[in-house]
Amino acid sequence: MTLSRTAVFESSAVASEQVLASLAGYEAFRAGGNAFDAVAATSFSLAVTFHPAGGLGGGFFAPVFEAKSGKGRCTKSRGG
Repeated sequence: MTLSRTAVFESSAVASEQVLASLAGYEAFRAGGNAFDAVAATSFSLAVTFHPAGGLGGGFFAPVFEAKSGKGRCTKSRGG
């Protein structure tokens, strides 16, 4: 795998501002996790490796598609 801010796999991808955070998301997938596991691993890693992009008080917006039901939705969170 080439080290970059984006890690691309057969059926998924991880992207962040910092390569080590992207690799943490990759490892979450590799260990059998799902997209939310990869998001958590990447986000927690950003709190350490790139402070402006992670940590308590931040927010996120995530489009989510549930393959089983065929429905899509958007999830958002805003810290404060």
